[in-house]
Amino acid sequence: MIFTVCQQPRIVTSRRRSCLPQVLSSVSSGIFGGTNVASCTNLEKVRLSLSCPEDLIHTEMRFLHSLLSKLGLSKTNAERHPIRVFLLDDDIRRHEWFALRFKGDFIDVAHNVEQAQEFLCANSYDAIFLDHDLHPEHYASDLPDDERTGYAIASWLASNPELQRASTILVHTRNADGAVRMVEKLRGSGRTAEYVPFPMLAERIKHYWRR
Repeated sequence: MIFTVCQQPRIVTSRRRSCLPQVLSSVSSGIFGGTNVASCTNLEKVRLSLSCPEDLIHTEMRFLHSLLSKLGLSKTNAERHPIRVFLLDDDIRRHEWFALRFKGDFIDVAHNVEQAQEFLCANSYDAIFLDHDLHPEHYASDLPDDERTGYAIASWLASNPELQRASTILVHTRNADGAVRMVEKLRGSGRTAEYVPFPMLAERIKHYWRR
């Protein structure tokens, strides 16, 4: 996740007349070729079209976008930087599904507990997705298998608080009972974890990591 630190706007003194009326007038008269005012970010066009200093235009436009954002009219079109994603899941079809959702990002995939531990020890991840049932015999069984399911990784992360502290952890299994146990184990160790059933996962990914 990328955080942008913006400089504080420079104070416009009485010696420098505000250009905001000109900016608003120019936008409303179609200076951007029909582009919606809420998505206008090309400050160079503003600067060339108005007789105002460039630094003052930047200050006025920041104010304008802040106002539009508060009114719910602003659109954010900036592309986020690539993130690093870890996936624990035994289903190859889901591997392809995640690869499409995180196209352009870095994604590591583990099929079992041992592979997961190797990846999680060696790398730092922005997002961690954990399945519960990792072997065919788990799908129709109600018996716990805490050494070979995703619960083993949840318990292992809970016992190793120095690993992946900044990661967003989502448990995406269809096994609701198993997911609840995993989330409780992770939260009990002070981690932030959430259960999102797989059918609802696409919308949650868009919410957290919108492009």
